[in-house]
Amino acid sequence: MKNLRVLFTTLSALAVLSSATVALATNQPADWEACNSPLKAALAIWDFENQMTGQYVPSIAPSSVYPDVIATDIYGPSSAMTVNQGGSQWGAFAGFPADGEQGTVSFDLLYTGDSMLKLSGFTFDVYSGGDAAGLHGPTNFFVNVLVNGGHVWQSERIDLIPGAGNQIHWDISNPDGNDFNFDGDTLVGYDFSWMELTDGDNLAFQIVAAGANSDTESLYIDNMTVLACVPEPSGALLLMAAGMVLVFRMRRSRFAAM
Repeated sequence: MKNLRVLFTTLSALAVLSSATVALATNQPADWEACNSPLKAALAIWDFENQMTGQYVPSIAPSSVYPDVIATDIYGPSSAMTVNQGGSQWGAFAGFPADGEQGTVSFDLLYTGDSMLKLSGFTFDVYSGGDAAGLHGPTNFFVNVLVNGGHVWQSERIDLIPGAGNQIHWDISNPDGNDFNFDGDTLVGYDFSWMELTDGDNLAFQIVAAGANSDTESLYIDNMTVLACVPEPSGALLLMAAGMVLVFRMRRSRFAAM
């Protein structure tokens, strides 16, 4: 009887574990942190430090771009402006519908290099504008990723409280600060090949925001960065480095023997 009880307990535990494994597999998110820090590079950055403040423009150019990447300007629902807030410059994107409907801030990246890169991250700081009269910009947003025109990934919706003091740091690998809670949905099943960029691949990033009650109040964005894993050193370079280490060790051994 005791052995049957142990067997039943074991089978129950295995069933629970099996269910958890199935749930984990069916919700498996894309791996946004797939490379070591030395191999991680910024494909494009918008920190708005290279922009003149207080001037309306149709779109805002990136601050820096990785070699073999062509980045478009960031476009919002209407004209944009660079503003200084708390000692940092932000891109202010106004023009979101005053009836709470959606508007989009977006940009594209075109990769033209020979080596394969792997998309590994997308981050930015964000807050919604607001004033004492109760007028405010978007109060929620989500992020889309498209590759070569195909919609491959979408984040969960994040709520915003208007006001510069309520700014947040958004990270595509961990959007709301909770670990491994399936914040984003891959829209192509278990095929993560879209994260591997080769010559001619075009990435489109969209911040889709809604909830504004004034089209003059903005969505403020700073330090927007797209990250990728860059190629490792070639085998020849690695062999050369290993050879140098071996020669150094042999010389050190000779000196020690003298």
